Amino acid sequence: MALDLHGTTIHNGWKTFVQEADDAYYRRVKAFKVITGKGEMLREFPAWASNHPRVREAKLNIDGGSYKVVLHKHA
Repeated sequence: MALDLHGTTIHNGWKTFVQEADDAYYRRVKAFKVITGKGEMLREFPAWASNHPRVREAKLNIDGGSYKVVLHKHA
């Protein structure tokens, strides 16, 4: 699963990420890719991920414009 936020506004990107992370958690997805691009959203994303209660970690991918988001195990 990949969520492409590249080209969206910061606010819309954040709202979409929150919704998709929740949906993925309830679908029991373990991890997914979030494409932010290399601009402002790339710098903002770690705060979004660390503040989301279902996200265990977010790792910057080697491409420098996306993250691997790992979710907590479903309760």
